[in-house]
Formats: sequence, C-alpha cells, structure tokens
Amino acid sequence: MTKRNFQMIIAQSIEDSEDGVATIKNPTLSLGMKYIPSNVTFDVMLILDSVEINKESMHVKTWVERIGGDAIQESTIEFDISNNPNDNQHLGSNISRLQFINVPFEQEGDYKIVAQVDEETFGHNFRIFKLTPVNK
Repeated sequence: MTKRNFQMIIAQSIEDSEDGVATIKNPTLSLGMKYIPSNVTFDVMLILDSVEINKESMHVKTWVERIGGDAIQESTIEFDISNNPNDNQHLGSNISRLQFINVPFEQEGDYKIVAQVDEETFGHNFRIFKLTPVNK
C-alpha cells in the first residue's frame, strides 16, 4: 500500500459551497479561550493524497489528545469514506471536513489531533491558551 501524505487545517469553521469549493474561516495553530476549563467547537480539514477517486474505501477515526497525555474521550469522530460517487458526506474523496463539537479542554497546553486512516496514523499539533484581558 502506498504511504499517504496528509495535511490537517484547524479553523473556526469550514464551509462548502454548491460548486464544491471549501471556504476556510480563521485558520489557526492555536485556540485562545476566555475561560479554562472550557468546551470549544472547531473544524478540521483532513486532506489525504494517494486516494483513487470513487474506487477506494477507507475507515477514518480521529480524536484529540493532550501531548504526553490521554485522548479526550468526547472528541472521537469515526466514519467511512466509501467508493460511492453519490456520497455527499465529504468535500471530495480525499478531503474530509471534521466538526469537533464542544470538546472539553481542562487546561492550557499542547494538544494533538490524531487521524487514523485504515492502519496509518497522522498527527497535527496545536496549542490551547487562556486569553488575557487588555487593560484600557
């Protein structure tokens, strides 16, 4: 099996239009929160190459984990990309939009989004930090 290249983009939101073009709003490498602990909703675009369009089926499982720690239990997303040309769940057979809804972050620090595609595992690091008020 060919080793896949991958890319993950974390953003405030990712939307797809009727013509299939993805719009990425506020891409980031860190998420700032007013209060910690807190729950955060964000999107991730998972881009894979070495995928045969409409010929290959894949099982995808993703989750968020603290670097050096455990997975955040409420963050798992699992789905299949089938070879069905009428599958409207994905922006394309090699691009998937993942919505992480109300993921609980208990503390500031470094985290990782992990994606397992069939037997291959990929990771993308990001940071959670507390926003500090601006003195006027």
